[in-house]
Amino acid sequence: MRRALAGFISFYQRFLSPYKRFRCAAAYRYGIPSCSAATKTIILDDGLISGRAKIVRQFRRCSAAAEATRKKKKPYRRKRRKDIVPNNEDSGKWAWCADAACASCAILD
Repeated sequence: MRRALAGFISFYQRFLSPYKRFRCAAAYRYGIPSCSAATKTIILDDGLISGRAKIVRQFRRCSAAAEATRKKKKPYRRKRRKDIVPNNEDSGKWAWCADAACASCAILD
């Protein structure tokens, strides 16, 4: 039974996990083995029934790491520079201007 469960986890790690486009939060944040690797090791060492407390602890650690990472990230907002304005000439160059509404102040060579 242990080997069959470990085989299913190995199948998941090899064929499904690379395509999910995200990583185990505990492995990312703390540098510990991923949830699937830790679960596989726990099942092989202790079995599913006797190791279930360790498995639950691993998933709770991952959930807490995901929540902490989610709170730490700031939403991406593109900053717009108001001090760069296009030049009046058709040269395609840009001029620095103190007033963003004024497009005819400095001409770059």
